[in-house]
Amino acid sequence: MPTITIDKERFCNSFETRLTDEELMNILSELGTDVENITEKTVEIEIFPNRPDMLSIPGLVRNVRGLLGEETSIKQYPIQKAEKTVNVTEDVKPVR
Repeated sequence: MPTITIDKERFCNSFETRLTDEELMNILSELGTDVENITEKTVEIEIFPNRPDMLSIPGLVRNVRGLLGEETSIKQYPIQKAEKTVNVTEDVKPVR
């Protein structure tokens, strides 16, 4: 399984809640990861291969914020009118 090492300060500063090392280990375990090591500067985490969204700090932060209740909804993206259109003619309808 892939193991990543992240900067602990950068990661922990992403939350409104201040987490102790024990709380950090528990919440990362709740996400289904194995915390290999926590030092003063780094956190080493083993990620399951079916969770590529957690192979980066932003992905981990998003998941932890959800468990902490800091970010509980799906991010909304603005919808804009498209500049281009696609026209499908009747002769290709059977394969579309």
